[in-house]
Parts: sequence; structure tokens; C-alpha cells
Amino acid sequence: HPLIFRLYLRTLFENDIPFKRDLIKKVRKTSVEYLIPILEEGRKKGEIRANCDTKLIANILDAIIDRFLQNYLGSDMDSDGWTTYLENDVNEWIEILKKGIV
Repeated sequence: HPLIFRLYLRTLFENDIPFKRDLIKKVRKTSVEYLIPILEEGRKKGEIRANCDTKLIANILDAIIDRFLQNYLGSDMDSDGWTTYLENDVNEWIEILKKGIV
């Protein structure tokens, strides 16, 4: 929902939003709560190590997704430029998440 996310971005970056801190906290909490069951299912299937904290992983993924969407919605790339970005950078992000940086 791009319009809802744009509203979230406005809340994030503008200072005169009533209850700003509470709104942002609620959005992030909802996102993490959405991701945790997906991650737990992945753990059951052996796609995620058993010793990983799903809440921590959910917070990391939420931060990455948030930044990714900020780049996307703030981008003035044409559709071809965005497609190239998706194919190159997102696949690299996924590889780093899967294998780490070492």
C-alpha cells in the first residue's frame, strides 16, 4: 500500500506530527509481529537456524524493508533503472542475509 507507506514516511520525517513517537512505535511493532510467525515457520522447515532469535531477525528485516521502501518511494528512477536495481542489489542483499558478510 504505497499511499499508507508514504503517510508513514511523512510521519517519520516531519516533526510536527501529533503522537509521532507512538505511531512509529506501533507501525514497527506491527511489522515485527507480522514477520515473527513467518520466520518461525521458516525455522520449522529448516530454512533458518534453530539458534536464531526470530524477534531479532524480524527487527533486522523490518529495518531493511523499511530502508528499501524509502529508497524505492524516494527514487526518481525510471522503471528500467528500478528493475536493474532490484535484480542486482536486492539479490545481493538476500545473499548477505543468507550467508553473512564473512
